[in-house]
Amino acid sequence: MIAHAIRPYRTTDALRPIVRSIPHGVTLLELLIAVVVVGIISAIAYPSFTGAIRKSRRADAMAALTQVMQAQERWRANNTTYHDDIATLTGAPTQSHPPPGELNGHYDISITSGSATSSGYTAVAQARSDSSQYADTNCRSLRVTMSGGGIPSYTSTNASGTTNSPDICWVK
Repeated sequence: MIAHAIRPYRTTDALRPIVRSIPHGVTLLELLIAVVVVGIISAIAYPSFTGAIRKSRRADAMAALTQVMQAQERWRANNTTYHDDIATLTGAPTQSHPPPGELNGHYDISITSGSATSSGYTAVAQARSDSSQYADTNCRSLRVTMSGGGIPSYTSTNASGTTNSPDICWVK
């Protein structure tokens, strides 16, 4: 009777583990979706990022022109005319002595030839053609013109050399 009380079971049932399917890794579809999302975000963000970089480099050129203006006023205080050569103008930014913002070869700063007189001058920051700043077609060059009245005028030119009106480059 004891033999009937113990019920035999199949050995395969007891040894079979309970298997739950847990996915490991990433499917190809999930990876494709992630790549598409990153591509869309970067396509939106990159133009904005490059625009901000160009604007900050423009600010560096504006700071350099401000340094030229200050150096010209120091020169004019001791002489009868403004100085016509930026390379020898003490305190003016040059490629060998850039302004605090560092032009890093993006702009050439100059005083236009023949513009320095007793009544004024024109200082120009021109985007260099071998620089990424040259792609800033709306603000290819920035100008400060000091007139006889002692009031500077700020202008800029686009890639075709036309003066921007209204001026979109100088922050007011």
